[in-house]
Amino acid sequence: MKTKSVDERLNDFLGIENEIKETSQELVVKANNDIQEYQEEKDEQRQRDIENDYDFHRHNLHDLVEKGQDTLNNLIELAKQSEHPRAYEVVGQLMKTTGDLTKDLIELQVTMNKIQNTKEGGPSKVVNNNAVFVGNTNDLLEVIKGKNRVIDHE
Repeated sequence: MKTKSVDERLNDFLGIENEIKETSQELVVKANNDIQEYQEEKDEQRQRDIENDYDFHRHNLHDLVEKGQDTLNNLIELAKQSEHPRAYEVVGQLMKTTGDLTKDLIELQVTMNKIQNTKEGGPSKVVNNNAVFVGNTNDLLEVIKGKNRVIDHE
């Protein structure tokens, strides 16, 4: 009689079947076109999201500036009537806030232009050419003064 292993005894005790079932799975290979189409759809959705966010943000900033200007006019009248220093202080703060909102509108335009230029491969490319002089100060002074002495450092 064959002695059962610990695993077999535990399986019997717990009522677990220890049968190994083989299953086959199909390997689905996606064509490069499918992946490319998916990426293009993803890029188009991203572009739509950027444009929607830009429009939403721009609309909100315009709305805030308009409300700020209306409120500012009312506060100026209130400050004139009350002649209270705090009222004038609040008017000054609201003027600064409204001015900051108009700056934000311009910054939004600049940011959107940067995004568009980056996508199109525009002027975001920077070429930086640096000339480096290797030598001591005497050699540099001679080169600046125009002495055409060949400097050889090895």
